[in-house]
Amino acid sequence: MDKVKYLPVRHANIAITYKCNAKCKHCSINADDVSNKRLDKEMSTDEIKHAIKQLYEAGVMFLGIAGGEALLHEDIYEIVKFSKKNDMFTSIASNGLIMDDAIAKELKKCDLDGFLISLDHTDFTIHDKIRGVDGIFEKAVDAIKICVENGFYVSMGITPMRDNIGVFADLVEKGVQMGVKGITFSSFVPTGRGRLKDDLTPVEWGEFYVLVRKLTKQYEGKVNIHFHDPRLNVLGEQTSSINGISGCLAGINHCYILPDGTVNPCVMLPKSIGNIKDGNLRDILRNYQNDEKVFERSNLIGKCGGCKYKSKCGGCRAVAYAYTSNYNEADRHCWIKT
Repeated sequence: MDKVKYLPVRHANIAITYKCNAKCKHCSINADDVSNKRLDKEMSTDEIKHAIKQLYEAGVMFLGIAGGEALLHEDIYEIVKFSKKNDMFTSIASNGLIMDDAIAKELKKCDLDGFLISLDHTDFTIHDKIRGVDGIFEKAVDAIKICVENGFYVSMGITPMRDNIGVFADLVEKGVQMGVKGITFSSFVPTGRGRLKDDLTPVEWGEFYVLVRKLTKQYEGKVNIHFHDPRLNVLGEQTSSINGISGCLAGINHCYILPDGTVNPCVMLPKSIGNIKDGNLRDILRNYQNDEKVFERSNLIGKCGGCKYKSKCGGCRAVAYAYTSNYNEADRHCWIKT
């Protein structure tokens, strides 16, 4: 295939700090300002704004601001204002611990569009265990209610894992009852603090995808269920398609910037493809799109390399990397026998 010029990413996440007031067992970057000693490597506020400007120039339309805990950043309001000046739909991912009405109202003045607040179980003891903080369930529920009352687009984040298997439908119903507009399921990937023992089996993942389709139809018109996963294409769901390729669009329709400026193809794939402090984001992404042959998918090996669904799905590269240290290997979540 001829080299592509550059296909603009539309969705991006930027983690603005490693600081965090929780210790979630599945944190992808293992955010911890004490043990990892990375605070001195964080981008300055000016560097964060420069990164956001590059994201806009690279074609990003939807920006998620995260951490760590984004609300702990001392310049969070300034950062949100800058993002909105660059005409991007901007949301903040939060665990809800420090959210209150005053913070919500101040962010509303900054024209923030939405919040993603995590709730991983209907049982407060299990949610607190997953998030590593006693009382965080109650804080998250309060945060969701506060953000709904202040008119934000609120999406409730759910990460399927061993601890919450069986309560996904109940969580969706709880979100609807609280007035959220979206439910966002994020695949559990055993990276960062995530451990293999907390992952679902391939068969369980297959059953989960079927459940997501069922819930999407059941709650149509009541709540938007978001689950961007390449394997949905195998079930007949058509996800985003670019250049004739659908499925995994890491580094194509999505990218992720860490607090130190490192650019990764996606939130769950800890593969550095450059640093935004050292180079232009468009160049970084274009080089990745071409060098890794992401459109051809000819570098894929193992089960994914020979799969008949390769062009439609491509498997999750983050899962492959987490299990094998090779992002071109087989996706261990896949239940399909080919």
